[in-house]
Amino acid sequence: MAEGAGAKETRSGIGTRTVRRNYYLGIANGGLHMMGVRLIDPYLVLTAYVYERTRSPVLVGLLAAFTTAGVFWPQLYMSSAMEHRRRKKPFYLVSSAVRIAMLLCMAAAMWFGGTEGRAGWLVVFFAAWFILRSAQGVGALPFLDIVGQTISPRRLGGFFALRNVIGEGLALFAGFLLVQPIIKHVALPGNYVLLTLMGMVVMGAGWGMWTQVYEEENKNPPQRRSFRETCVAGVQLLKVDANYRLLLALSFLMRVNILMLIFYVPYGVERLGAIGMAGVFVGFMSASRLLSLLVWGRLSNAKGNRVCLVGAALLFALNPLVALAAPHLPEAFHWSVPILPVALDLPLSAYLLALCVVGLALSGYAVASTAFLLESAPSDRRPSYIAFLNTVTFPASFLAVLAGAVIDPKTLSLEVLFAVVAFSGFLTLLAALRLREVRGAS
Repeated sequence: MAEGAGAKETRSGIGTRTVRRNYYLGIANGGLHMMGVRLIDPYLVLTAYVYERTRSPVLVGLLAAFTTAGVFWPQLYMSSAMEHRRRKKPFYLVSSAVRIAMLLCMAAAMWFGGTEGRAGWLVVFFAAWFILRSAQGVGALPFLDIVGQTISPRRLGGFFALRNVIGEGLALFAGFLLVQPIIKHVALPGNYVLLTLMGMVVMGAGWGMWTQVYEEENKNPPQRRSFRETCVAGVQLLKVDANYRLLLALSFLMRVNILMLIFYVPYGVERLGAIGMAGVFVGFMSASRLLSLLVWGRLSNAKGNRVCLVGAALLFALNPLVALAAPHLPEAFHWSVPILPVALDLPLSAYLLALCVVGLALSGYAVASTAFLLESAPSDRRPSYIAFLNTVTFPASFLAVLAGAVIDPKTLSLEVLFAVVAFSGFLTLLAALRLREVRGAS
């Protein structure tokens, strides 16, 4: 996974020095973006903000739905708008500007919403977050297209892993030494406003890094396809490609798997009294992801991405079971975490272990799923190949809203949800086992 090795194997006629420069800029972009995301982690920090303000599982579910659906819904249309163009980086530039503007809107909504989370400003907050995530989805297509034309298939897993290693290392620092102290010691709503502005600065720096990459002009772009033609082509591909169908199934199942993470804060608050611990949650998950990413990256480079997807699916099946067991464990000990103003007992320690397990699973899936897609995608139709899967599955993102509507955190409905997620993890494992490795295939 060494950078030099990744830089030497290109997928196009771009010079070695330029490829190496793109490689390093991609690593820097990923590290800064990841750190910024952890400062406003939608499943832990922003969920804590919404739940503490409203105590509404429905709004927690809506936040999670916007987080996923916002990224995926515009991609199929945008792929038909950009796939035929000689250069795609301008779309990334526009998406970055929109994301910065929406982070400013979110910070303003938090500040003017006050400690009560006034309804009008909550609407502004949610709208800004949805637009930000939509711009993220638009920017993902030119980003992945440039990566696909630059990085060798055998180095893709290592590339994504190294981006995340640096990002999670910075996020580990951010979670324990920035997020938790700010949440604890800065008064509402200033703590969340400050985290949002810090996240904007760090992520903006990362996005700026990627605007400096070299994109090779496509001198023979594919013929432009309408939105309808792009949809028809995706359906035809599903009919003839078993792997594409399995990837579609994995995408749907992942929407269920992440429900565990969405309701992690409410479950911790109601079952274990873990109030004001969003920074600790971020730190522990970042630590687990950091420790596993190099392993996932090396495994991807050496054995292929199917193996990583199988391992991640197994962990998705296990982590809800650990979380369900945590509140029923005896309070066998109490100990204070060094530096942090947090006391842990056996149930809370087991719950943090469950978060570490889901961190391992998310890391494996993040490294392998994107690399598997890029290896599978035809070079001239890369944006639509990826976008079709994402857009078709985006309605499943609103399962989080449905879950929030039927869940009462004070009843056993959260336990039922976690059991459903465990079953979904088992189905994810079955789907991953049926995948055919594409590395080396024509």
